Amino acid sequence: MIMQKYTRLCFYLVLYVFLTFIIYFHIPDQQSHLEIDSPGYDRIAVNFAENNILVDPHNMQSAPIQPVGYPFFLGVLYTIFGHLYTPVIVVQIVLGLVSCLLIFLVSLQLFDIRVANIAAFFSAINIGFLTYPHFVLAETVLLFLLLLFWWLFLKKKYFFAGLMIGSSILVKPSALLFIPVVTLYLLFLSKQSRLRVIGTFLCSAYGPIVLYMMYNYYMWGYFALAPLTSLNIYHVFFSKVLAQLHGDTSKHYMQITLKFTGTHSFDESGWNNAKKLFFDYLSKEPLIFIYVWFKNVCKSLFGLFSTQLKVLLEPALKGGDCSFFAMPGDFFDKINAYVRHGTDSTILQLIASWDAVWSFVRIIPFFLGFMVLAIKKQYGIGLLIFLFITQCLIITGFDGCARYRLICEPFIIILMSAGLWYTYLLRSKRKRFCETCKYSFLLLS
Repeated sequence: MIMQKYTRLCFYLVLYVFLTFIIYFHIPDQQSHLEIDSPGYDRIAVNFAENNILVDPHNMQSAPIQPVGYPFFLGVLYTIFGHLYTPVIVVQIVLGLVSCLLIFLVSLQLFDIRVANIAAFFSAINIGFLTYPHFVLAETVLLFLLLLFWWLFLKKKYFFAGLMIGSSILVKPSALLFIPVVTLYLLFLSKQSRLRVIGTFLCSAYGPIVLYMMYNYYMWGYFALAPLTSLNIYHVFFSKVLAQLHGDTSKHYMQITLKFTGTHSFDESGWNNAKKLFFDYLSKEPLIFIYVWFKNVCKSLFGLFSTQLKVLLEPALKGGDCSFFAMPGDFFDKINAYVRHGTDSTILQLIASWDAVWSFVRIIPFFLGFMVLAIKKQYGIGLLIFLFITQCLIITGFDGCARYRLICEPFIIILMSAGLWYTYLLRSKRKRFCETCKYSFLLLS
């Protein structure tokens, strides 16, 4: 009986593994597993495997820009298997598989077995979930930890849920601002002993973060998480603002106008010149700042995962080569070029076309999913999910990219699946109602 209940889930998980290995065996070479951010992770991981220290060998006197959770994950695998990418990819595929299972379980907690099965199917064929495990990038590990957080949170296992979201911050601090949001939810909507629940959650969530900050204090003398915020605002984002205002490329402004002048990464004085220039421009051109931030958020929200699949399978294509906004022509010309650019493969172009169409088609059932939560009177959890998705997208305004959407993609799939299923139910009930009325009318006549 149990096996019959979960037969479809098993089939979808097998489908996911089958599709990921089809992709794996079409990857041209080992270097294809490295994207723009991969070499930084890889260097720290190799250094850890060889010297047992999480330091970038290219800058031994400075703390890494990002938390080192993912390099530590890589370093452990390199220590066991050597500096090989295949074990990393296999482990990440397993994490991707478990993530599909967790999407099923989260859907089951929120809705029912039918919605969970639909969500599991769309997860198994999701191009992002299929593609990113093949890169030496933190997204798959981050996705796994955050899904584990959500499942445990919905099960009211607050200590372990906090531990998962806290651990995810050490991989990438994407959910850092969401911890206070969860705390407010527990304060106002938790039916359990609020102080005990909040204390348990906060201690377990901030435990890994505080330990990492203590590590930074021991290593570098700074009780801080990472010097990433200033880099993203004054270097990455502001360079795009200047490029929008004055032309030239954002890379030009990064290397010259906004160059970091500090002695080490935690030295905030190194951003003084860029910071002063930033606020000078902000006071004069605030609308340009809003426009660039909004444009980057749109890149994250509507960017195609299939672009990353092209980068993986086409050796000549590099990350950033397939930007929608860099394509010539009007809006529809840009879409056509965005879908076709970078590959002559008909299959990849068809996948990209499906990806583009599906990104827009699913918007209506996605919002219908929120309506279903409202009908089920799950107002609090619906608001929490909305805030999670919104926060995940808004913080990408510094530099939009489709892969930044990966961590909120599960809830887009889950809510869309709920919207599709309940639309089908309403349509079926209406059809049966009409048929009953017609039959009754015939009997009476």
